Amino acid sequence: MLAFTNQAWRGEPEERDYAIRIWDVNSGQLRLTLEGHTDFVNALAFSQDSSVLVSAGDDGTLRLWDTSSGEELLVVQETATALAFSHDGTLLASSNVDGRIQLWGIQGDV
Repeated sequence: MLAFTNQAWRGEPEERDYAIRIWDVNSGQLRLTLEGHTDFVNALAFSQDSSVLVSAGDDGTLRLWDTSSGEELLVVQETATALAFSHDGTLLASSNVDGRIQLWGIQGDV
């Protein structure tokens, strides 16, 4: 899977696209379009087994998504510019422009 978002600054704010798209790299087909962020998405990370995608947006939220259904699993009020899951999927690390690194415990099905 490949996840990306449009960071184009063109157009009026109401015309901007903040959706995340997940593509199947083998088939080249769009699998999911994830909508929920209300400002630009600046970081994405897949869990080790790719079952969860986490996104961080300039809207001040971290969002966890189920990559098979597209369901939004959790929304946390937090700003981050970089994200990474631990190898075993039990921790999520987020960092911010102020240099703060935060560790989040991840349980089971989030």
